[in-house]
Order: sequence, then C-alpha cells, then structure tokens
Amino acid sequence: MFRIVKTEIWKLKRYHMIWSGVLLMLLSVLLTLFSTTALDGTVWTFPFFAEQVIKNNVTMIFPVCIALLAGYIIAREEQDDTLKNILTVPVSYCGLLWGKLFVCALLSLFLGAVSALFTVIANILMGFPGVSAASILQTFIQIILSCLFLYIAVMPVIAMTARIANGHMVGTIVAFVYGYGGMFAAGNATLADIYPVTASLGLISYRSYDPTVHWNVLICCFSMLAAFLLSAVFVFTTKGGAPVQAAKKQKKSSQKRVGNEEDMIMKKKMMIGFSVVGVIAIGFLCFCIWFLSGADSAYYYCQIDNSKIEEIDSGGGVIDLHGGMAYSYTLPAYDENGNEKDITFGASRELKEGALIRLTVMPVRGVLEWSEVQYEELPAAVQSYYTVPANE
Repeated sequence: MFRIVKTEIWKLKRYHMIWSGVLLMLLSVLLTLFSTTALDGTVWTFPFFAEQVIKNNVTMIFPVCIALLAGYIIAREEQDDTLKNILTVPVSYCGLLWGKLFVCALLSLFLGAVSALFTVIANILMGFPGVSAASILQTFIQIILSCLFLYIAVMPVIAMTARIANGHMVGTIVAFVYGYGGMFAAGNATLADIYPVTASLGLISYRSYDPTVHWNVLICCFSMLAAFLLSAVFVFTTKGGAPVQAAKKQKKSSQKRVGNEEDMIMKKKMMIGFSVVGVIAIGFLCFCIWFLSGADSAYYYCQIDNSKIEEIDSGGGVIDLHGGMAYSYTLPAYDENGNEKDITFGASRELKEGALIRLTVMPVRGVLEWSEVQYEELPAAVQSYYTVPANE
C-alpha cells in the first residue's frame, strides 16, 4: 500500500487537472467577496468572512471539486491504457483503488490549506476587522478539516462511479446535487447532524458560538462512519477487480490498430465531457456575477415603522442564511413612479423611528442594500405619500 500511495503522489505532478482544484478554491473565496459588496447592513469581520467561505465550500464548490479530481485520478489508468500492466504486478484493483482514495484524502487536505490561504489573503486585501493569530489558526484548522470530512462524505459517490468506465463525469454531477442538498439539510438541526455533507460542519464546530446552533457530534461521527463504510462496500464489491469496460478493453488490446481507435474515441469523449463541464461552469459563473452584481436593480422608498419590526428566528438552522441580521422589517415601499409594494429587508439593529429609507431591490435576490435619505431626495411621486419630518 505504501508503494502505491508513493507512486500515486508522484503521478500528481503530471496531472494539470490539479490546478483546476486550486482555481475552484479561489472561486469559492471570490464568490464570498462578491457577496460582501451588498451593502445590506451586514457587519463583515474576518471570522464571519471565513464562515461564508466554508459555507460556499460545503454547499457548492468542494464536493464538485474533489469528485472531479478523484474521478479523474482513478480514470487515468484506463484512459492511458496502463491498468492492464499494473494488474500484471501482484496488485489487486481493490488495493489500487484504496491507494488512490488515500491520496485523494491527502489532496483534500492540500486544497483545504489552499482555500484557507486564499481566505486570509482576501481578508488582508479587504481589511475586515477581527484578525488575530488565534482566528487565523482557527480558520486554517476549520477549513482544512472541513475539506477532509467533506471528502469522506463524497467518497461513496466517488467509489460508486469508479465502478463505471469514465464515470467520473457522472460522479461530478451527482456530487454537485449531493453537496447543494446540504443547503436544505442545514435548515433542520437533526437533519444537519445526519446528512453527511452538513455533518462535516458539526465535526469542526461550525458556528457553535451561536446559542441556537446545537451539534450532536456523536451522530455526526456516525454519519461520517456510515459514508466511509458505504465507500468500502463499493470498493470491495467492484466486479472483476476493474471496471467492466476496462476488462473488455484488455481482450481487444492484442490488436494495436483497434486499441488506437478506442483511445481516440475515449479522448473525444473526454474532450466533449470537459467542454460540457466548462460551459456549465462558465454559465454558472456568469449567473453568479449577475446575481451578485446588482444588475437590473431598482430603488424603492419607505419609512421606518418600528411597530412592524420582527426578531429573526434561526429556526434551528446551522448555516446563517440571514447574513448576521437580527431583525426584519416588512414595510410598504414605493418606486420612483409611486407604485406600492410590500418589501421585507433585514437589519442588524432597530432603526430610527420615522427615518426615510432608500432600498436597492433586485429580482430574485431581494434587497441588496439600504440607506437613509432626506425628504428632499425622494422622487416627486414618492413625496406625496410622506410628510416633511418636523426636524427639517
């Protein structure tokens, strides 16, 4: 096993795909930076910024990243037509697969360290308060361990698709859905402990300082153990010691011409697969840029009425979906033409009674930011709905 692991680590040097993992870790931090541009009253500190990076890693980025890389590493032996030579040495496919999975665990630790480093660098550039040696150390520990636990959570998907020739593309799609499901599981404390993706958060004590967040570490551990055991079942029950199509390919490899044709077909499939993934990734990135840029936003104006304030209840969720907002207002608001609409927005504190507020509202996202304005700054169509404050 040691030789297998050592060999696989050496192979990583020639896999340029590893750089895509580094870029995906950077993407997670960039998405979090985009969200900081929304001036919606959220108080950004370094610990809160790190929490949001972890949330993006868990629900969107890392499951896809590690499933893609692990599947690629496993599939290379078949694509390079080296599997039949490896199996002639007394090395079972099961042992080879375990060696590759162990290397992928080391790779997840490396990507976690990269993500933590990008997070610290981004915070230095943005200048968020709350930076200390203890908070930086905690960020590195939490992000690195969360990536390792996420890898264990996604391992059943990797092991299952390893049984299928070129199944890593399918595994990447399944991992995305599986990871994004953590967003919904996080809304319920019990389900968050059971669901492996969110259980990884419990093992790093994610947001444990919040009195409404209660992790059952024992259940989280059992969830991780169940994911690992399921992966072991998939590995040990791999039929014929190798993917079915790989075994068939060994029989045909006696004819060099046929083997070359199959290799060309496989390369075409790989190019098509990566092109599809690339188009989806670019489309997703463009959507995120639009979603976070505030395009198509409009101004609405309202007046604060503290009789309509409500304290936000976390509902037992383990992921903060309210951006640190403690209060919520639902008030009648008017656009520049005087059209009325009830709008809900959050605030970190109780606002001044009677204050005139301008809301920046975007389709889908809702309120991006708010700011206090004077009566003279209101559009003429809106001024008719309000009276001039006494102090003006």
